[in-house]
Amino acid sequence: MKRCRVPTLLACSLLMFAPRASVGATTAIGPPMAHRPALPGAVDAQEPPVSTSPHRGYEARLAPARSTRPDAGRGDFLIFRRSSRRVVFRIRVERSAEVFWSPGDERAAVLDHFGSNEDRLFIVALRTGRREQTIGRQNFTAYVKDPERADYSHLYFKRLTWSSSKRLRFRAEMWAPWRASARPSREVWVTIRLSTLVRRSGVHGRPVG
Repeated sequence: MKRCRVPTLLACSLLMFAPRASVGATTAIGPPMAHRPALPGAVDAQEPPVSTSPHRGYEARLAPARSTRPDAGRGDFLIFRRSSRRVVFRIRVERSAEVFWSPGDERAAVLDHFGSNEDRLFIVALRTGRREQTIGRQNFTAYVKDPERADYSHLYFKRLTWSSSKRLRFRAEMWAPWRASARPSREVWVTIRLSTLVRRSGVHGRPVG
């Protein structure tokens, strides 16, 4: 496998595909190598995959932006079924993103490095495409036992790990507090427990601090 130096990691990541992803594997989505139009409901089979789920039922990739406008971002991050090529999840990528597959091809955690001061985390039920959890700076206080511990303007998620298809654990790093009396930075571990049944509406996950 080709080794990439740190300054070119994102650019090289699109070339470093493994034929089979391990449980909890992650792939960084960097700048697109070429501008190709993305189909509205399906994926062009000629586009190389970014990452394949452990049981090879799903793939994730970056569909490059069709516009050169600054607000077009890098493109659309897609998760699709390999059998039908139908898209089950799509978000616009402004900077870069990573995907973490759960065991059994049941769920994926998509880490969107949305802005210079925040990450967003989407937990997706792959069978239905349902966004079971969306975690970001606006609602992160609901995921910790002491809301004041999350009163910061910068929020980043690190070290995401699936221990099962229903349990995701990650570390949140926070910087630049809103209150002058608060510590300049803080770290907290968060565990998300999800229900066994994936329903079509409502949030059925349960966060624990």
